[in-house]
Amino acid sequence: MPALSCYRLKPQVEGTDLPDFDDYVSTEIDLITSGPVVYPDFEAKLYYSSSPPRQPSWGSFLDAGFEAPIDWPYGQSTSALVIARFGTRGRHHYFAFPFGPIGRFFLRDDTYHRVYGLRTALNLMYPIGAVPGSGQGLRTIDSKRRGATLVRSRSQSSAITTVDVFDIDRLRDVVNGVDGRPADTDTWGSRVAGRDAFSLNLETDFASLGRLCRSIDEAAGRRDYQAQFAWLDHIQPVNDPTLIERLRERVVELIRLDEGELDLAPPEIVDWSLIHRFEFPFDRRRGIRHPDLRLADLRSILKREGKLDELEYRGLHDRRLRVLDIDGQATFRWTLWSCLAGEFDLDGRTYIIDESDFFEVDENYLSSLNQWVDRLETSTLVLPDWDRRDSEGTYNEKAADKDGHLLLDKRTIQLPGATAVELCDLLSTERQLVHVKRNSGSSDLSHLFSQGAVSATALQEDEEFRALAAQRVSEMDDGDEYGLFAEPLDDLGNRGGLCDHGCTLDRRGQ
Repeated sequence: MPALSCYRLKPQVEGTDLPDFDDYVSTEIDLITSGPVVYPDFEAKLYYSSSPPRQPSWGSFLDAGFEAPIDWPYGQSTSALVIARFGTRGRHHYFAFPFGPIGRFFLRDDTYHRVYGLRTALNLMYPIGAVPGSGQGLRTIDSKRRGATLVRSRSQSSAITTVDVFDIDRLRDVVNGVDGRPADTDTWGSRVAGRDAFSLNLETDFASLGRLCRSIDEAAGRRDYQAQFAWLDHIQPVNDPTLIERLRERVVELIRLDEGELDLAPPEIVDWSLIHRFEFPFDRRRGIRHPDLRLADLRSILKREGKLDELEYRGLHDRRLRVLDIDGQATFRWTLWSCLAGEFDLDGRTYIIDESDFFEVDENYLSSLNQWVDRLETSTLVLPDWDRRDSEGTYNEKAADKDGHLLLDKRTIQLPGATAVELCDLLSTERQLVHVKRNSGSSDLSHLFSQGAVSATALQEDEEFRALAAQRVSEMDDGDEYGLFAEPLDDLGNRGGLCDHGCTLDRRGQ
């Protein structure tokens, strides 16, 4: 019995009904079909395809190392997609079950509900009324940290545990995938997972798919997850067709003008060892391939082709880029629209585009963030004005000479087996740890705050780092003027704040 993953399909896309199986399937791939077949409580249709047989990509590398070429066997992969349909109250409901390495790419990108599986899985792991500590919980969390650079991460625990173990930052991280054990293992098996699709390991047969789809849909409709994961709803999907149309126009406008915090990124966590080059649809005939996925490259291509000024949503939605391995074989096929990621404003409200969909950031959530920032102290530290001709290093040297700060720029502290950490750029006589970065965009500011957070966390949590930091300051501070650790460490927590040219962070990295 294979593990099953299923997508909940939409009844409509952009106001157009999707009344049949074929309406949900991509027309860009040649597929073989079988069915529909009719069961007492559902119908299903099969779509499948096989890749051409080929030798392994590493065969020629090994051939060169031996006297005679090896007769490598040819291999091929097969993928499939099953669309299941059942009816309740006179309406049809559709689910899709992919199989094989690319079965999910047989689906049209805009036809399934996003994060449907995430909330379904959480409802099953944390149902209302379940006995705490009865074995259910999380093993894996996928999250995104949005900023100028989108950071995707996957954290795994060695055993089933709680969300607190994963150190999710509820102010900055968005959870988009989980894996764990449900409370009711008799009904759902020993493992469930949820992202866009819902996945489970359960002994069942094909004839039971109709009943399984109904059970999954019932679990997805509950709100049990809100008891422990209400913060997931700080960012809600936009469903109003009129607003969606305006948001699309705004994103396209930002791309044309080269404005806003938008870029291209893989719409999922990928194995980068399988990725060699990216091929944009406009460059396919030229044979041009790109080592990185960047919006700047797409804009250059569109400008070269004379298509930038006339760019429209459909031009991004209907065209796919191909992700190629070292042999030039496509390992992923994503629409350009699905790869757009970033944050932007419209009519004074904040929105996010991610994996083809729009999300609105809750105003109360933004208000609480702003209040948190407002509570930070404003530093009294005054730094000299910056000369545009100066590099960051030159500026730090001038600031140290002018105001008597201790220059620690590039004087990193290296723990055995760990990454070198820069304590700060400047250390003032008032024991302020100053991190300096030229503000040319949110990417630089993200780097600035990250540097400060890493240093502050290391000072607070790592005694060995603290000792080395004290030693480094002592070596450079002949008159013991700065006395970084003259006071107890607990007192460091009251010295955080912000200033115009840099950032001093408290011992919690805040």
